[in-house]
Amino acid sequence: MNRLLLFAFLFINSQFIFSQNTEWNIVFDGKSKSSTYSGYDITSENNKLALDFSKLSRNRIPLQLKIPKESQPKYDFSIFSWVKAPKDIEQNSVILTNKTSISSEFWEIRASDNGSWKWVFVKNNKVLREYNATNNRQAINDGDFHLLGFVYDYTKNQVWLYFDGRNVGIINIGTGNMSDFKSIKLAGIEDNEKHSFNGFIKSIHLFKEQLHSGKALGLYRNNYRYSKQIGENSHFYKEVKFLTWNISDGGMDTGIEIGKERSLEILKSSEAEIIALQETNGTGEYFADNLGYYYYSISENLSIISKYPFVRTIKVFKANVSGGAEIAISKKQHVYFFNLSLINNPDWSDFKNKNSDIYYSKKELDSRGGDLKEILEQIKVMIKPTSSTSVVLTGELNSISNVDNREKLVNYPISNLLDSYNYNDSFRELYQNIRVYSGYTSVLPKRKKGRVDYIFYKGSDLMVKDSFVLKHHPIKFTSSHFGVTTSFKWQK
Repeated sequence: MNRLLLFAFLFINSQFIFSQNTEWNIVFDGKSKSSTYSGYDITSENNKLALDFSKLSRNRIPLQLKIPKESQPKYDFSIFSWVKAPKDIEQNSVILTNKTSISSEFWEIRASDNGSWKWVFVKNNKVLREYNATNNRQAINDGDFHLLGFVYDYTKNQVWLYFDGRNVGIINIGTGNMSDFKSIKLAGIEDNEKHSFNGFIKSIHLFKEQLHSGKALGLYRNNYRYSKQIGENSHFYKEVKFLTWNISDGGMDTGIEIGKERSLEILKSSEAEIIALQETNGTGEYFADNLGYYYYSISENLSIISKYPFVRTIKVFKANVSGGAEIAISKKQHVYFFNLSLINNPDWSDFKNKNSDIYYSKKELDSRGGDLKEILEQIKVMIKPTSSTSVVLTGELNSISNVDNREKLVNYPISNLLDSYNYNDSFRELYQNIRVYSGYTSVLPKRKKGRVDYIFYKGSDLMVKDSFVLKHHPIKFTSSHFGVTTSFKWQK
């Protein structure tokens, strides 16, 4: 009798509801599928049922969830899940994955050891692409449920990542296929508790389509911290500031952590709202999260971070050389923004005398000149710009401008190409006195200097207000390249 009373007392006062008596819902293509998971603890969290993999659970073995044949993704898909980790617990464990024992390529949503989360795509036992959120903006170990998920675009081979209903990152995969899977594993990979996730999984939503913007936000019903920043707004911005900067090995040349911190301080000091980074090398998420910006990883080398949301991405030429996006500054203000990193062959600093001008020009035309020609043609075909279309083309072009060559010894093909496609050099348009305003962005050993990083633009709505070279940090500048910023007045 005493044992029965004790059992009743524990049952009434416990948060656990035995799974044999309850069902945990999964949503496939908007239709709820109820299943009973015998042996797993299902707990009531915020009046919602959640699978319990915390330290209080009796069974923490990862769960294999089979997907009905009619709901198995073949091409586009979206997957979201409500997740909560115990407060202040740091761990490195799988939350959701489509990995099986025979998978050669698979994706994972993981809890990361900084208390936040990460997304990973693995191919042939090698991490091909990943996204690492920061704890200060995307913590999952704060004791609250958070909606994690991503949308897979099969045609572009690209994922849009979401945290609490807000798009926080876009990643180009490059190669591989993320769809065509028949099951999902929850709370780990192995069939034991050793490395399983410590926390709660409240629901799974899987769709065989792309769920973007409002639809993704529609799944979010708990915490609206970021909802006001989602989507376009009706405010008209009279001025918009752009920056391009080769941050040199992810901004870590002066220290992995110190270098990133200093680079972030430089980015903040620029007050730029739309930023093109070259040599990002896995630090783009850090900068975007700390600025509170949207993030697009074109490749490991190139990324765009923006105060304003991305409408769509634009794949141009090769991802390690170029890429772009349509950005909604407001409902009436859209800009096409492109980030380039052209090959440094021939080396821009090799030009020495007038006898080498013909050889240099031909070599540049055959290398990065050919690449730029293809990029400019693809942009022209993809967006079909009119005179009022706002286009900003930025990056590390690794070439000297014709107007910067005082002796007019070289006809630089890069400069000629951009001029032939009606792009304007924003810095030199404002500062035409080359001796006073050199605009050097790269200073090499033996005092070789050059302006090789640019912000070009076209479109009747844009007018240059200000432009300057970003090259100051109170202690030490973190890159071998200086940045370039341009503020545009937006004409109504």
